[in-house]
Amino acid sequence: MAKSHLRLLGKATLGLGESWIPLERKVAGVLAYLALEGPTPRSKLAGLLWPETHERAARNNLVQSLRRLRRAVGGYEAVRGEGTLQLAEDLEADVTRLILSTLQGKYAEAVDLEGELIGGYDYDDCPDFADWLQAERGHLSGLWREALESEAKRLEGEGEFRKALALALRLAEADPFSEEHLRRLMRLYYLRGDRGAAMSAYDHGRERLKRELGVDPLPETQALVQVIERGAVLPGAGGRLRREIPLALWQPPVLVGREQALAQIEEAGEAGKLVFVAGEPGIGKTRLLRDFASRNSSYIWMSALPGDKGTPFAFYARALREAFGSLPGYACLLGCGGS
Repeated sequence: MAKSHLRLLGKATLGLGESWIPLERKVAGVLAYLALEGPTPRSKLAGLLWPETHERAARNNLVQSLRRLRRAVGGYEAVRGEGTLQLAEDLEADVTRLILSTLQGKYAEAVDLEGELIGGYDYDDCPDFADWLQAERGHLSGLWREALESEAKRLEGEGEFRKALALALRLAEADPFSEEHLRRLMRLYYLRGDRGAAMSAYDHGRERLKRELGVDPLPETQALVQVIERGAVLPGAGGRLRREIPLALWQPPVLVGREQALAQIEEAGEAGKLVFVAGEPGIGKTRLLRDFASRNSSYIWMSALPGDKGTPFAFYARALREAFGSLPGYACLLGCGGS
């Protein structure tokens, strides 16, 4: 028998085949409680969701709510039982999948199970249920963050920096005041070769902490930014970083069909002229210039990065660092004011 699906993370809906039916507020509360607490006496559920109503009337309200749900889904019984109610055995709830996935260490399956438990609904008129809901929302949110953190750590360890960065961005958005998430974001930007983005993430995080909490970043965060500023290898990263794309695709061994353009650049270079290379993205402009540069005895390669946006003088600072790095005798100019 094909399973039916119950979405409780985010907007509460019940899925039967291709159809998803929105759940009423009280019905969503009943299904959420049964999904997380298991079989529950009918009287307890009625008391939690209709606390200001006489017991007999509260039980009748529960019966009527479940009856409306059954009519809305074409006769399907999502809740079964008499004195004790429970979810149908063929009804699969996303909250159950989230809990099981994290307990079993299947974090990749849990990262997309995002959303606040029966989000969009509040239960101020049901104080005991509201207290339960608040606790469960915090618990499930913690499990989801645990899954993202563990999966991001695994991907980073395997050199999958792009995928790890996507998860780190989601973590930082979920908890913008966490310096652990901030350091992970900085580290992954830096490991991908985008120092400017790493510095920009630090600057934004520092400003947010100062503005909202009135504090400075922790010593470990400041230590990390100092490593990034120096352009040093991160502790534990090793001397070589794994590329996400094979080297042969980044730098094919033979450049074909650019002989004429390369000859024009070389002619202009010998004449001391300034050269501009224009064209659509991805046609090989960078490779063409690298080939030209490699034929000369010495050159300095400077390039902008996406993370430079929003970071004042990021490109110029990196360009000076690379230029002085090729002229060690003049490196003191960066730190001694030209003396």
